[in-house]
Amino acid sequence: ISLGVNMTNPNRKTAEYVSKTNLTDITNSASPVSLGGNLYLYVKMIDNGEPGINDSISFVLVNGTDDPNVLSNIIWSSNWVGSLTRMMNLGGGNLVVHSGFNLGTTTTTSTAPTSVTTNPIAETIQKPAITQLFTVKAYPNPSERFFNLNVTSGSQETVDLKVFDIQGRVVYTTRGSANQSYRFGDKFVAGIYLVEVRQGDKRSVIQIVKQ
Repeated sequence: ISLGVNMTNPNRKTAEYVSKTNLTDITNSASPVSLGGNLYLYVKMIDNGEPGINDSISFVLVNGTDDPNVLSNIIWSSNWVGSLTRMMNLGGGNLVVHSGFNLGTTTTTSTAPTSVTTNPIAETIQKPAITQLFTVKAYPNPSERFFNLNVTSGSQETVDLKVFDIQGRVVYTTRGSANQSYRFGDKFVAGIYLVEVRQGDKRSVIQIVKQ
């Protein structure tokens, strides 16, 4: 686990957090499904002061210690644009960053996948960062035949879906609406693919594996 904050500018305080993570599907809370471990979660946030309407945050999930700035390494990105995960402004709520140290001078690290207790407090998220629902789920994954992909959203905007192979080539594209299931992949060759789903200013990238 690593944790760092930068308090140089009291009107623009930043925090970065990296943690070893296990991924679990809790769609059915009575029967959670483990989707693997040894993953790393990268969180960045900016506290631009009160009341929080200008605060921003980003999340990236990758396998192991893979570079989170390489698209093919990413399992999930909160907002991948161009060549990096860009931070998104809050739809509501407020991020508050507190610390007793500075990112430029001190970093607290640990290799154990457990919680770490330190004197500084990295951040407190007082309310949910994103108020409008937008989730993307593909199953089965990995798959030997085809994939089903569900897009759940509170918006009625058009959904654009693209699938890229490991070389970055578009191998499938379609357009539709949210809150429906998309089926594809029966003709894909074995390998790793990235699915990009866009709806308005919202974007999600997930990784799928064809066996």
